[in-house]
Amino acid sequence: MSAAVLVLSLILAVVLTVAVSAAVCWWLVVVRRPDRLVSGLYVRRLVVTTKTGEAFEGLLVGSDDRSVVLRQAVALGDDGARLPVDGELLIPRSEVAYMQDPTT
Repeated sequence: MSAAVLVLSLILAVVLTVAVSAAVCWWLVVVRRPDRLVSGLYVRRLVVTTKTGEAFEGLLVGSDDRSVVLRQAVALGDDGARLPVDGELLIPRSEVAYMQDPTT
């Protein structure tokens, strides 16, 4: 290989590295925006009520501008029934009516 080809390969590698790094930073800062208000409530038990009136209680383990994630969740019935939910429960933020701390 000639020196020119090696130099062009090196330049291409640097440009691709910078482009990928910029894309990852953009995704972390712009696309996946953490919710500053809710982030202080992580790993706390909350009741999330949806716009349809369904309510779920569980440990808040994640949230961003598009979703809320609960673990060890239970569906709360109108009659006081508590039905366990398997796995993590992901609720779209557009469907959340309100969230509350059941201990206060």
